[in-house]
Parts: sequence; structure tokens; C-alpha cells
Amino acid sequence: MLKTPSFLNFEVLSKWNSNYNTPPIFSIYIFHGILEWIKKQGGINAMRSTNEQKRKILYDAIDEFSDFYFCIADKQYRSNTTVPFRIGSKKGNVDLENKFLEEAKTQGMIQLNGHMTVGGIRVALYNSITVDNLTTLVTFMKYFYKDNAVISKKV
Repeated sequence: MLKTPSFLNFEVLSKWNSNYNTPPIFSIYIFHGILEWIKKQGGINAMRSTNEQKRKILYDAIDEFSDFYFCIADKQYRSNTTVPFRIGSKKGNVDLENKFLEEAKTQGMIQLNGHMTVGGIRVALYNSITVDNLTTLVTFMKYFYKDNAVISKKV
């Protein structure tokens, strides 16, 4: 059953002779701005297409270097929003992952730390992340692979 929020329910408003609760004006204002931004991007279908493109760019890079970057999820369960992976081995090489994070930070790429219970690297493909952002990350991943793949084989 669909329930009307109390601040929009005329029965509640009548009982309280006023607004029962103040609507979250700032949240509504921000949401309006986001919807306008999505509209300027070409709407929902354009956003979906862009997000699919971003997902493909990142997963293709992980798969291309599958002897070094290890996707945590099996292919059929891969997320469209959050891409966690390990570096060096399926269980990860913490030293390589920390090196990756530090070098990425010097390139202006932040908040790539994996979840505290899983570790590794985690890339969020939110709408604010652009295709150019992902291309920059993948270029860095290729560079990092070339410089460090030999090291991971020795460990």
C-alpha cells in the first residue's frame, strides 16, 4: 500500500491545523539541481549509456591484465556502480595496493581504498565520475602494471 508522507497528507495537515512537519527544503532543492543536471546530460537513457561505457572501460582494463588485477566478483555478479579489485593476486598484495593508492593520489585520484572488511581497491562509478576520469584511471592502471607486474611475479 502506498503511504503518503505526513507533510503531504491533508488529513494530518487538517488535524494539526498547519504543516505537520516542514518539508526538507534543502534536500528538495539539491534533488531539483541533480534532476536538471541529468536532463542537461541527455536524460536517463544518456546517463545509462555513459555509465555502461564507464563500466566497460574499467572491467576491460581489469580483464586485460587479469594476471595482475583481480576482480573480486565473478563476471555474472559484477556491479554497475562499485568495482572492487585486488592487485598482485586474488587475495591481494597489500604492499602493491598501498603503492597503487599512493601513486594514484599523486595523480589526483583519491578515495580508491577498498572497503575496510575486504581491502584492495574500490572504484565508484557514480554519475559524477566522467568517462575522462575513468580513462585517466585506466591509463594509470596500465602504467602501474608495466612498472609493477614483474614485482608481483617474484612475490
